[in-house]
Amino acid sequence: MTSVIITGAAGGMGQATCLHFAQQGWTVIAMDHNQTRLNALAAQHIHITTLCVELDDPNMINQLAHTLQNKPTPGALINLAGISKGAPIETLAEEDWQKS
Repeated sequence: MTSVIITGAAGGMGQATCLHFAQQGWTVIAMDHNQTRLNALAAQHIHITTLCVELDDPNMINQLAHTLQNKPTPGALINLAGISKGAPIETLAEEDWQKS
């Protein structure tokens, strides 16, 4: 069975994408920073597993790499994680730009 990693999985588009792939028979590794929403997502389909991560935290990225290193290589990565500051891009601080 092919697996897919989906970031930003607990939100509207991420959740819909996870469910779509799970219904097509893919093993879905859903990542987000909101554990409560991830739990609700995982309860919707047996092929969805979740990992609660902050993708802007280098220590969490290292832990994530160790967690995934013994798993089969995913067939796809869908990166839906991001932030929105509700401001023109040229006004973003460098710190915000690095998070987006």
